Amino acid sequence: MAETRAYVVDASVAAKWYLRDEPFTREALAVYKQFIDGEVALLAPEQIHYEVPNAITVATWTSPPRLTYEEGRTAIDEFLSLGLTTFTDSELIAAAYPLTWRYRCAYYDAIYVALAERTGYPLVTADARLYRRIMALPLALWLGDLAIA
Repeated sequence: MAETRAYVVDASVAAKWYLRDEPFTREALAVYKQFIDGEVALLAPEQIHYEVPNAITVATWTSPPRLTYEEGRTAIDEFLSLGLTTFTDSELIAAAYPLTWRYRCAYYDAIYVALAERTGYPLVTADARLYRRIMALPLALWLGDLAIA
């Protein structure tokens, strides 16, 4: 049996599964399909369970709304039921602090980087600012660079 590939996926990627009017949605949906089909495992810090619903909520508030209230509710419910493997522990949270200084990134972003470093799995992001700061890392993957089957 082949070993399952895995990625650390950040909220900028996962939000595109529901906000399909954004750049690189096709690539994000390909990652999602690989996850659903059992071809790839997706890992994230627990905070993704707050960040993605927040992005969906904001999309319902825009003028005009990108999603209706009901579409937002459904998207949040679907996201929370996906069963992503998430991590929340004080070591991971503490490991992020020096990374904020090293890469000059937000603490929330550094927690994703810390998880990638801990697990050895690539961090897939669609956050251009974060990617520019961490692109020298061997574990940093730009969503747009992923091959789509």
